[in-house]
Parts: sequence; structure tokens; C-alpha cells
Amino acid sequence: MKIFVLSLLALGAFWSSGSALAAPSMCVNGPTTIAKLVALGTYNPDTDMGGCYQQDKIWSGFSFTGFGFPIDSSPTLSYNNFGTFDLHNFNLNFTTGFINTTTAPITSTFSYKLQIDPFSPDYASNKIYLAKLVFDLDYGSASVADTITTSSGSYLLTTNGQEQFLGSTVKSLTATNVLTIDPNSRLNSVTNAYQQTILPLNIPEPGSLPLMGIGLAASLAFSNRRKAKSLGLM
Repeated sequence: MKIFVLSLLALGAFWSSGSALAAPSMCVNGPTTIAKLVALGTYNPDTDMGGCYQQDKIWSGFSFTGFGFPIDSSPTLSYNNFGTFDLHNFNLNFTTGFINTTTAPITSTFSYKLQIDPFSPDYASNKIYLAKLVFDLDYGSASVADTITTSSGSYLLTTNGQEQFLGSTVKSLTATNVLTIDPNSRLNSVTNAYQQTILPLNIPEPGSLPLMGIGLAASLAFSNRRKAKSLGLM
């Protein structure tokens, strides 16, 4: 009996450590938790495992370090279609605010990877071409430095509402956000938004990124394909 219990504990530790990842599941429809995002692990295209998919995107490799994030931190992955382009958002909302009550600045970092699913039907044509940083400071002073790294270069976004054209060939990126909150200050939320072209190819000029309708949707046909694949039916 003792051996059996120890075996179960070892198995639980094996799964919780992320050593054995499953095929990407559908991203949570609505707010989730930091712990659940971290548990997704990093997507491996060779094995098609890790992360979660949303429409034709895969989110993975989430990391949250530095000064502890508020217990009520509520991350949300959302997707909207606007005809000629898709809008994907990562929003980190602090329900009661990320408040610095100390006498010195505090710094926290979160990072993740976003990529077009290599198994999506239009992988060759779709591109992630525009990024935008938005944050909501309630009072005091704080800064957000969002470093986006792609195959074509690295970009730094630091201004609220700042947009960055990523080029016409980007299919994956890594984003690292460094939050610095000064004493007696409160930060309410941080949002990273991305535009992706869809067929027919139509790239609007930078400045046309609408941060609206932050909700979650997914292509039913693509979801069914992914579901069948994760069940070993494809």
C-alpha cells in the first residue's frame, strides 16, 4: 500500500512539473489564473505538445517572476475577428490593483510566447504584423517596458497606447513585460494586443489597432480539428 501511495505521489509530481505535456488544449474561455498559464508549459512544434490554442494561435511559455503578483491577478486570453485581420490580446488585470505600499519601487516581470499554429491551414500566408501596449495606472507612477522579440528583430514598447509594426514575415514572438511600480502607486492592468493578417492579405497602416470587445472566440472548424488531433483521431 505504501509503495502504491508513493507511486501516485511521484506520478502527480511528474505531471504537475510539466515534464509530460499534452497536445495543446483550447485556451480557457474567459479569465484564468497565473498558475494555470504557467502549467501549460512551452509549445514544441516537433511533438505538437504544450501551450493552448486560440483560433489559429498558440500561447505558451508563461512566466511570472519578481515581486509577487497580487493574489487576485486575473489573466485573460482573448480573440476577435474584424474581417481582414484578427486581434489577439493578453490582458493581466489586477482586481484590487497592484499596489506598492513600500518606500521603494517594486519590479515584476511576466513573459510568454505567441505563435501561429504551424498546423493551421493558412500558416504560410498569415503573419503577426502589429503589436500594441496598453496599461491602466490608477494613481501614482509606474512604468511598463514590453520587449518583443521576433525572427526579424527586437522591439521595445514603453508608452501607454504605443504601437509597433513587426514586419511582414513574423509568425512567432516572445514578449517580456517588466512592471515597475513606484511607492504609493497602483497599477490596474496591462494589455498586450496583436494584429494578424488573414486571407486575403491586407495589412492596414499602423495606428489602426482597435482595442475593443475583449472577449474570447474560436473557429469551430479549427477547434474540432484540434480536438480530434488531441484525441488521436487525425
